[in-house]
Amino acid sequence: MTLRETLLLPVVLAAGTFVFVAVALDGVGEAKGDGAFATAFLMLVAAAACGPFTFASAPGAPPWSPLRQGALAGLAFALCGALACGAIRPQEFAAGAAAGALAGPFAFALGAVAYAAGGGIARAAVAAVGLALLATLFYWDGLFLFHAADRKASAALAFGISPAAAASVTAGFDWVHSEVLYRNNQTAESLVAVPLEGAGAMAAKLLGIGGGAGALGLLRKP
Repeated sequence: MTLRETLLLPVVLAAGTFVFVAVALDGVGEAKGDGAFATAFLMLVAAAACGPFTFASAPGAPPWSPLRQGALAGLAFALCGALACGAIRPQEFAAGAAAGALAGPFAFALGAVAYAAGGGIARAAVAAVGLALLATLFYWDGLFLFHAADRKASAALAFGISPAAAASVTAGFDWVHSEVLYRNNQTAESLVAVPLEGAGAMAAKLLGIGGGAGALGLLRKP
């Protein structure tokens, strides 16, 4: 991907996401956080799918060029996600924007990890891991929760590793009492009264991972 393509991609994805969510919800500006969370979730999915492929550069470019391009791509995802989510919930623009901006650190972290792993097939593998992280509350029950000694701790872990769940807290979307998640989802039930971190805490984690992986990538390619 060229730098221009990398920077235009989040713009196109955010515009498409905004239109889709606005049509699906029959308008924007609703009081609840459903629309902002739906927009943030779709932007996170886009970041997971595209982020690992953004750390790229032309042949003969300086070794730090992929890191620069990936960082710019992450910034573009953050800005576009913030604008799309904020616009879908104008009454609480700041909360929606903060949730949508999480797509940037997520894309950057996944891209940096794929870069440190050498690119190639690792990009697809990292993208798959990123998509799986977004869905932890949907599959955590059968794999990890039922045999856990402490179900609240297990549910909190599922929540703590999902950027989508963190975005939901900031956007005001209620995972615990969402009818779709609460029914037949004991992970969601177990989150009752558990303190939940928002997008800020998750962004700090992702930026730390991305920074460390980016440094390793530079060491791999002197």
